[in-house]
Amino acid sequence: MSELVVGTQELHRTRFISRYRHIVRRALVALSVSAAYFVGAKIGFALTFQPHPVSTLWPPNAIMFAALLLSPVRWWWFLLPAVFPAHLLSQLNADIPLPMMFCWFISNCTEALIGASLFRYLSKHVSLDTSYHVGLFILVAILGPFLSSFLDAGFVVLNQFGTTPYWDLFRMRFFSNVLASLTLVPLIVTWKRDGLRLLTTAPPRRYLEATLLAAGLLIVGRLSFGTRELVENITPALLYLPLPLLLWASIRFGPRGSSAALLVVSFFAIWGAINGLGPFTGATPEQSALSVQSFLILAAMTLLFLTAVMRERDEISQRNRALLSAHPDMVFLMSNEGVYLDFHARDGNDLLVHPELFLGKNVRDVMPPQLAQEVSQCLARSAGTDEPQVLEYSLEVSDEERHYEARLIGMEGDKTLSIVRDVTDRQRASRALKDSQKKLNQSNIQVRSLLGRLIDVQESERRRISRELHDDLSQKIATLSVAISRLKRRLPLSDTEIINELDDLRQNTNSLTNEIRRLSHQLHPAVLEHLGLVTALESYIGNFQDEEQIDVRLTAELGEERVPFQTSICIYRVAVEALRNVSRHSGAASAVISLRRENGSLELRVSDSGKGFDVDAFRKGGGLGLVSIEERLRLLQGTCEIHSSPQKGTTLVARVPLTN
Repeated sequence: MSELVVGTQELHRTRFISRYRHIVRRALVALSVSAAYFVGAKIGFALTFQPHPVSTLWPPNAIMFAALLLSPVRWWWFLLPAVFPAHLLSQLNADIPLPMMFCWFISNCTEALIGASLFRYLSKHVSLDTSYHVGLFILVAILGPFLSSFLDAGFVVLNQFGTTPYWDLFRMRFFSNVLASLTLVPLIVTWKRDGLRLLTTAPPRRYLEATLLAAGLLIVGRLSFGTRELVENITPALLYLPLPLLLWASIRFGPRGSSAALLVVSFFAIWGAINGLGPFTGATPEQSALSVQSFLILAAMTLLFLTAVMRERDEISQRNRALLSAHPDMVFLMSNEGVYLDFHARDGNDLLVHPELFLGKNVRDVMPPQLAQEVSQCLARSAGTDEPQVLEYSLEVSDEERHYEARLIGMEGDKTLSIVRDVTDRQRASRALKDSQKKLNQSNIQVRSLLGRLIDVQESERRRISRELHDDLSQKIATLSVAISRLKRRLPLSDTEIINELDDLRQNTNSLTNEIRRLSHQLHPAVLEHLGLVTALESYIGNFQDEEQIDVRLTAELGEERVPFQTSICIYRVAVEALRNVSRHSGAASAVISLRRENGSLELRVSDSGKGFDVDAFRKGGGLGLVSIEERLRLLQGTCEIHSSPQKGTTLVARVPLTN
């Protein structure tokens, strides 16, 4: 029960926090802006040239401007009224009438609304990292005070607060608020974006550098804007003392560092001018205020553009480095005269020579003379056209011939960019493709030749079968028919004569049967299909030995597993063709045939001790037997090896995978 109560309380607390979280957040933001507004107003009063009611630098408007830029638009209606109490508190002890307080609050809000609305309308992102955003910010930082200064000066005249003329009030109000916007708003915006996180993650050497910069700013600010003795003789020189430190802050610390450094210099310059110190001391307070405001406004705009351009350049440089690191090609920057200025290569081993040996040198001092001449010609052509010049060449790199393709593109400033790609693999693939096409064409020619020869052999075999049928079987059948007719005419005969005649007929019939069986066996060995490969080979070898008088020894190690019929017929035909070649060409008196299973394949080996032959020469212009053997084996993914040399016999090795 207690667990249920605790769980219910936790659920209600979570709902309460989620419901009022946005309200608490808005309240904290409003409180922070109000506090900053109050402190800024006090600083603004302290930086006022008496007896004028306008400060040289008026921070409250810039603080409101920055707050509106950084907060959602739906919060604006809440932030502006929330600042009003801070506005009243900051001016209660300044002898300012209450109507004047209300009027100044209206003009301050007007300036912040004009600047923030225009910037938000013209840009989707609040950023000062690009030249476009900096230019846009400077525009609204000038336009907002320009428009609101008409209202502000009118309020002062309307309330009869002071005796300063309208246009003098307009000028003082305008320059004061422009200076505040250009110095404070970049500081707030840049530090709001990950500024505190960078402080916690910065390395110690970064803190040391920042400390040295701050110390330098304090010393230079005191010397340039806080002394009276140096002013009479070296006033122009004093203006240049902060410049190196401002550049240091911009280059090393970016927009955050430059805005902070400029704010320090601004406070020193304004404080010195108010107290009659430094180079901005004029004949009247108006002249002093105008001179220091003009100087700081120009310095702020210059630093803003400088940091933005440097940031863009760094981003472009990083992007280019990323692209180059991912680019497989080599890139060389050259002058139009052929001098190597810079390079990029992912692998230093791809370079012809070490970078120290070609950077700053002419291509004629690095490349072979003929290639250097071609590169110089391409450089001359690229200088006058936008079309890339393509050059293909070869070089010896790391004891290997490499092929390259260079594309030279003219650039501004009498420079040329050379993009060099290693095309060795492509050249090799191209040559391999050409070789394959050549072999394919040769294979097609061989296939066509083989088809023609197969047709010739087929016709020759048909003529042989026709001749045997006509000259042998036909004559024997005719003889049998004549014998039967003679026997018929001689009837009746005695039993002895009939028996003799019938014996002759039986012998003729047996001879005819044997001849038909022999012819049938040549066309298709039925024993192979019914009794297997070994029995079929034994049968053929027996007849072969009787006919050719060549001793053939057969050994078979096939085991109990039956050989597939397609494999059997292939091996049988190869063996028959090999024995025919032995009888026709080898002149050998004996041959050896072995059959065995080996590594999932069936191996046939036929060897003789004949005169042998040149295998390569025979392949180019030999007969059809070897070609038919190779084609039969290729159909079953088999292989054929022939080992022979003149007067050393011949060995044929055929292997067929049993998986087929």
